[in-house]
Amino acid sequence: QGSASGLNNAYLKNSDHTLHRQKPRGSLEHFHADIIAAIVDDAEDGLTVCLPTGVRASFVDKVRSIVLSTDMAAHAGLMANFSEWVDGMVSNPPSPSSTLSDGDDVDDAYTDRGASSASPPGRGLRLGVYSLDEGQEEVTVATVELRGGRGGHGHAEEAGALERGTGSGRSWGWKLNETQRNSLLEMTMKCADLANLLQELPAADFWGERIMEENLAQGARERAEGIAVTTTANRSEAEAGYFNHQAGFLEHVVLPMFDKYTTMFTPGQFADAVLETAGQNLAAWKRQQAQQLAAAAARRHTLGGAPGGAP
Repeated sequence: QGSASGLNNAYLKNSDHTLHRQKPRGSLEHFHADIIAAIVDDAEDGLTVCLPTGVRASFVDKVRSIVLSTDMAAHAGLMANFSEWVDGMVSNPPSPSSTLSDGDDVDDAYTDRGASSASPPGRGLRLGVYSLDEGQEEVTVATVELRGGRGGHGHAEEAGALERGTGSGRSWGWKLNETQRNSLLEMTMKCADLANLLQELPAADFWGERIMEENLAQGARERAEGIAVTTTANRSEAEAGYFNHQAGFLEHVVLPMFDKYTTMFTPGQFADAVLETAGQNLAAWKRQQAQQLAAAAARRHTLGGAPGGAP
């Protein structure tokens, strides 16, 4: 039925597209997952040729799961699950009494995660693999660069050498189970997928305007084919709503996700820079929306006051 480029799942459903018939839920995401799975599992050039035979299938399945997480229909559930376990870890910090080095037995080195006299960590968690069990399954351990919160310093100086293989070796943090690791991988992909709104404003607008053009083209195609119109084909209407759409999607979807992700899983400086840019873009789009509305109101006022104008 032709390319699905520039079209969304709603169009695929309403047009009874082949991709929708094959995978009614997350049609495009399944299509993308099939493509990337074929690439990574290519018999000659795929990444899986570097892996032991016994783990290749599970690796490809994990890649598929990560790609499927970009379906926005699944966003609320993925975000709720991620927030729940991240908030639980932040509110229940591990004991700093354990010391780990590469090759240590993680389970033996960890103490109970009860109340700690140390302040709960803010931003800046580094992940590292400290041990592999006999089945070669990764045990992921988080070591924490303590911060007093966004923009703060806390104990960052004391914990600044916690990168794997450096410093004196006092590392304390959380051991992530398989479900949490998968959740973290999915949210990492989702952050990458929606990161355009957190680029500097000219780049963010470049991508935002390209999406608007895709939506306009889809709206025109839907109208021409006589199916339900899910995106407007009216350029003036699309341009009038552009700033409001950008601000709303950033404020209510993208920013909460990045704020939660950077609470633990990025260095504090990076988190501060990303969230600062997000705040600047949000303020700019809201300001431009207000200016747009004021200009429209002024035009209506002028027309209303002119001879023969609207009352």
